[in-house]
Amino acid sequence: EYLFPKENLVIFMFNPFKSDVLEKIISNISHFHKKYRMKIYIGYYNPRYSDLIESQDFLARIIHDSGRD
Repeated sequence: EYLFPKENLVIFMFNPFKSDVLEKIISNISHFHKKYRMKIYIGYYNPRYSDLIESQDFLARIIHDSGRD
């Protein structure tokens, strides 16, 4: 299990995992956020499983760009 730094965090993703793995990662991020109260920014390009991220109450969407012209 990856340990995130105990400071503000920026994560960039491009569908890096299947949904079950992404769920575990989001849970890990949530745990760290609750414990250390750091700011978290997630850049998620081509968000195949965006519902997993958007369902988290500790995250809020800042901008949405579908990437389509």
